[in-house]
Amino acid sequence: MQKKQSVPSHYSFAVIRQHHPHVIGHMVRHEVTYERPIPLHDHDYYEIQCGCEASAMQTLNGQEDKFLCNDVYMLRPEDKHEIHVSPKQKFVYYNIAFETRRLEFIYENYHLESIKKWMDDRSWPRKVRFSPMGIAAIRNGLREMLLDTQREFAVDRFLFNFFFQLEQAKRHPYHDCPEWLQQTIARLDEPQWLKMGPRAMQKLSGYTLEYVSRILKKYANTTPRDVLNRIRMEHAAARLGMGTCDVYSLANDCGIESPSYFFRLFKKTYGCTPLQYRHNPR
Repeated sequence: MQKKQSVPSHYSFAVIRQHHPHVIGHMVRHEVTYERPIPLHDHDYYEIQCGCEASAMQTLNGQEDKFLCNDVYMLRPEDKHEIHVSPKQKFVYYNIAFETRRLEFIYENYHLESIKKWMDDRSWPRKVRFSPMGIAAIRNGLREMLLDTQREFAVDRFLFNFFFQLEQAKRHPYHDCPEWLQQTIARLDEPQWLKMGPRAMQKLSGYTLEYVSRILKKYANTTPRDVLNRIRMEHAAARLGMGTCDVYSLANDCGIESPSYFFRLFKKTYGCTPLQYRHNPR
């Protein structure tokens, strides 16, 4: 749906530097309400926007698009965009702005194709929908950036991690599924849904489990149980990597009653036992 646009405001990184003289990347957590939308603007720098809570509508170069909580937008300097929500709603997202030279530096040294496409290929999609693990990693990196925006090392570290997650997203097994199903799968990482089992997909999506099963088979050649077990194992691996959980209670946290089944499933997925993974995470 096309939307008529007014004249955008123009934001400059030089102006950001006037208020924050030493920043390399400008990191902000935005809360968008009906009374406080993000007005139409463009800028002379690159931006990464990462959804965090609820959803909003983003108008990007005249095209209206739904901005969901596991979406990430990669914006170019010339992009004109605005974000708004309906009355009584609130949308939360993170935004990091950085100069073109940061991308150029990484590309010149590592020749990442995704950077070149971002800068040069106007047909390349600027929105990526990440898996629960991927979006969690990006959000954690953005939260860290809130504490350290004055060092090139910190900004580059975030960008390297972001492009790593982007490469992982390209191999996302559900990228061909309808949007409602991708959103359903993205929420399964929450503990209450892990414990509910495959019926969680029915509860979250509003469709019958039989219909969800048919759509999963058609677009991803998998089943609700296989999807859930994959996310359970990703959840378990993340917890083990942090080294803060009891291995034997982790099965219950993932919604698996039998510890022996949990151990077998984990070894099938990662090629080692949970205890081995804890001492040598991938």
